[in-house]
Amino acid sequence: MKIFLPICIKTHAELNYKKFSYNDIKNTYLIVIFESSSVEFKKIPEAFFHHAKQVFDTGLELNLLQKYVMIPLDIFKNVMQNKSVPTPLEAWLTFLSEDDPEKIISLISNFPEFKPMYEAAYQLCRNIERVMGLFSEELRELDRNTVMYMIEQQQLQLEEKDAQLEEKDAQLEQQSAQLEQQSLQLNKQAEEILNLKQALEQMHAMMNKNV
Repeated sequence: MKIFLPICIKTHAELNYKKFSYNDIKNTYLIVIFESSSVEFKKIPEAFFHHAKQVFDTGLELNLLQKYVMIPLDIFKNVMQNKSVPTPLEAWLTFLSEDDPEKIISLISNFPEFKPMYEAAYQLCRNIERVMGLFSEELRELDRNTVMYMIEQQQLQLEEKDAQLEEKDAQLEQQSAQLEQQSLQLNKQAEEILNLKQALEQMHAMMNKNV
C-alpha cells in the first residue's frame, strides 16, 4: 500500500500580496509512504527515510523546487524494534505503522499529543455505521471519478474519430477534384478528336470533289 502526501506551502508573497518573486517560492515535497516496501528498499534494510531531489545528467547545478521523500514503514518497524522513540518524526511513523498495544501506550506516554488521535480512531472504529458511510462516500467519489475518466476517454475517442472523418472528407474532396479535372481533360480531348474528325471529313470531301 502506498500513501501519497503532496505538500505545498504557501509562499510569503501569497500571504502578504507583495510583488511576486521566484525566490519566494518554497520547496514542494512529494511524500510516498509504503506499508509494504518493494525489493529495492529491502536492499537497504537500515534506512527508512529516503530523500531525493532532481539532478541533471550534464552536471548542471540548479536548485529545483520539487523534492521527494520515500518512507517504507515495514523497514521502519524492523529498525525500531526493541528501541525507544526519541524524535517527533519517529513518533509519527510509529503512529502510522504500529498496532501493538504496549508500543501505543509507550508512544502516548512519551508523546501525549497522540492520545486524542488514538481516541478519535477508536471512536471511529466503534461507530461502524460512520465508517461505512465514509467508505461509501469514498466509493461514490471513486465512481464519480471513474465516470468522469470514462467520459473524458470517450470524448477523446470521439475527437479522434472526428479528426479521422475530417481527414477522409479532405481526401474525398481531393479525389473528387482530381476526377473533375480528369473529366474536363477527357471532354477537352473528345472535343479535339471531334474537331479533328470533322476536319478530316472536310478534306476527304474536297478530295472527292476534285476527282
